[in-house]
Amino acid sequence: MSETRTRPEEIWLYDSYGRFLDNDPDEDRLVARAPEDCPNGFPGLIFDVDPGRTQQPFMLIKRETRPMPLPMIEPVIQQGVALSLRITDSDGPFVEARGGFIASHEDGSVTLGEREEGESILLTPIPMRTAKNIFPDSGLVLKDQDGHPMEAPRPTSGLRVLIGERAYSLEVIGSILTRMGTIPPGESTTLVLPATASEPEETITAARYMPPRS
Repeated sequence: MSETRTRPEEIWLYDSYGRFLDNDPDEDRLVARAPEDCPNGFPGLIFDVDPGRTQQPFMLIKRETRPMPLPMIEPVIQQGVALSLRITDSDGPFVEARGGFIASHEDGSVTLGEREEGESILLTPIPMRTAKNIFPDSGLVLKDQDGHPMEAPRPTSGLRVLIGERAYSLEVIGSILTRMGTIPPGESTTLVLPATASEPEETITAARYMPPRS
């Protein structure tokens, strides 16, 4: 199954090392890639959720059609917004991985059938509109309450995102990233960053850069 274009309702899978699960179309295998390394600015793997598919409501879909199938999966809820993907194949090439998990490793490799708990099997599903705000081409321009420039959202480890110099879990910052995703080019909005263990809450301005017309 293939998806050649992005759709606003797409869901991408963010791993514990600040990368997204992707399908390498050249070698037809799952890998994990940082946002700046994703071809065309988006990952090649979609976490598809459709309650209407009663037998298989959760699926992994490749953006580009390739012959190697993907494993059948079911989500296992972990702490916060994290989940793990358990492999459920009863026959075919992934039968030996049945009951194990999809695991993303620090070197960018992805393995199937992981039996151990740990950060390698933790993933967070993020809607595309939210996820694009931590990609290099987001166009977001942030300023702190004194008008000083801040670094735009960017990925970090531990299922977290950096905004400026603050690290937030996706559970805490997800709604703010979603609001950032609704800012049209050329417009801005005011947002309140939650307090952290060492910093109070802070009001910031977020704007979307409007590229010049050619």
